Amino acid sequence: MSEMIKLPPRTGQIIYGPIYSRRIGVDIGINLLIQEGKTCNFNCVYCQYGVTGNPVDYRKLKNGWVKPELVYKALEKTLSNLLSERFKLDAVTFSGYGEPTLHPKFPSIVAKVKEIKENYYPTAKLTLITNSSMFKYKRILKTAELFDQILAKLDAATNKTFHSINRPVNEKLDIHTIIDSLIILSSTVKHFIIQTLLFNTIDQNITSNTSIEEMKALSEAICRIKPREVQVYTIVRAPAISAVKPASVNQLQELKKYIEERCGSNVNVKIY
Repeated sequence: MSEMIKLPPRTGQIIYGPIYSRRIGVDIGINLLIQEGKTCNFNCVYCQYGVTGNPVDYRKLKNGWVKPELVYKALEKTLSNLLSERFKLDAVTFSGYGEPTLHPKFPSIVAKVKEIKENYYPTAKLTLITNSSMFKYKRILKTAELFDQILAKLDAATNKTFHSINRPVNEKLDIHTIIDSLIILSSTVKHFIIQTLLFNTIDQNITSNTSIEEMKALSEAICRIKPREVQVYTIVRAPAISAVKPASVNQLQELKKYIEERCGSNVNVKIY
């Protein structure tokens, strides 16, 4: 049980890990998306899980979601086993095979998971990795306050680039609405982190986010959000679209420079 694995969650797998993450430390993951294929409201061109098999519009949720009781049972069993082995754990993380905040019972599941975690590993951070799209809903924004740490995605700050990269199911979704919700969230979550993946492309139909204009727009949005930290990185696994390629080290450093020039010492920027 205590052996490290570095595999993504499999279809039908609720709890996975322990995994060592460069950004989080040693954590176990909670996957609320056990349906066949990736379940998400985005279809990001760079996603390591491939294309979205189950595109979900939050306004049109269907059946087939994992029952909360199964989550609690699987988590208790895993944490109990780890604790009996005196295993060190840094975080319990909602991530999984798509976007976790889409689960219709996400708020109540988070509250119960937090309670279970506190019983076994009170110092481990309850963590959320998210595409940031659902914070415009008050119930999700309120639930976010239960987390010790949130890693929120922001790959673009203009609608054209956002829709080209993240390809939301809701074609009317506005990136500025997402940015506004992240500004609110940043003031309520202590460890609030923005994650930005930079990439290049050889497909003229895809807009990359490595141009000077896009980097400036991103840095300005990040300064408005005022996160505790920004994690800048690029592709390390095979992306959903093969024409998508990693950004260079110089490009990662360029975005870091733009953010630091505009935000000063208020934001800690790390390159991974």
